[in-house]
Amino acid sequence: MAEYQANMEAETIAAELIPEFHPHLDGCKIAYLFKVPAGSKRKTSGREGKKVTIAKTSITCSKMRTLFEIEAINPYIFVIEFDAHIWNDLPDTSKKALVDHELLHCGNDTDGYYIRHHGIEEFSAILQRWGTWTQDVKEFAETAVQVMQHGGTQ
Repeated sequence: MAEYQANMEAETIAAELIPEFHPHLDGCKIAYLFKVPAGSKRKTSGREGKKVTIAKTSITCSKMRTLFEIEAINPYIFVIEFDAHIWNDLPDTSKKALVDHELLHCGNDTDGYYIRHHGIEEFSAILQRWGTWTQDVKEFAETAVQVMQHGGTQ
């Protein structure tokens, strides 16, 4: 069974990123946690294409938020879990990119809070076989070309 601990480093990074890139989250209470898998080392299978979850963002259910509000506790709206073993091996710039990525999942508009999904989900083999066959793949590919032409940043 996994254990959880506070990830203060991610919280500090988020505090820097939210004003600049995620102002819609200003004042939104977000929990930043390490998920420490059972055992001393992360188990990897070596299976081709097996997805490894580095981090995961979820929204707290309305029932739990209501219970916290009854107790006059400012409820967490989102919970971001980071795999502790992977986090500790990441360079600082990758940690910032990962926190930024997870914050992009935290949606907030006039209808309330929600989880935003990725702009694209595709296999590289499909791109190789069929090219930019959908609008989201085309936009992602165009952005990737622009970023690469500018030395990795826009």
